[in-house]
Parts: sequence; C-alpha cells; structure tokens
Amino acid sequence: MLACFLTSFAYSQNCTYSFNGNLSDSNKESLINELSKIPLIENCSVIFKSEQQHGQIRFTLTKTKERNENESPFSPVDVKAILLKYALEPVDFTLN
Repeated sequence: MLACFLTSFAYSQNCTYSFNGNLSDSNKESLINELSKIPLIENCSVIFKSEQQHGQIRFTLTKTKERNENESPFSPVDVKAILLKYALEPVDFTLN
C-alpha cells in the first residue's frame, strides 16, 4: 500500500518568466487565461509595472512522479510563444 502512495506522489516547482513591453489590463487577463491552459501550469499570476514597461509571470509547475505516456512535458518555449503573441519581449526564464 505504501508503494502505491509513493508512485503517485506529486511535486511542484515555482517558475518566473520576465518580459518587457506594454500590457493592458484586458490583455493581462487574457494572458493569464492562456497560460493556465498549458499542461502542468498552476497558480499563474502576472506582475506588471507599466511605468517601467516590465513584468513577470509567476507560476507553479506541478508534476507527478508517476510517468504517463500521454502527459505533455512542459517547455518554456510554450510560454515564450504566448508572450510573443501579445507583442511582449521575453527576457528570462527561471526555475526557483
């Protein structure tokens, strides 16, 4: 029974992705919604300082230790593509 518990154990990792550009409030909400659809991303938030034209996306990657063939692996390239879609300049991706 203990073995079954350990095989489905989940862990998470905090991530940030900084960017430059102009982000309106309506685009901020749309950006969060789109990022939340990426598999494994949870607790997504955006901090944006309009006077500096600089922001940061914060999110948690949640993974299970149990391997699933159908599970899509996370790639920061997916986040970068969404930033570019909103005409934002990706700067730096960090795993915390």
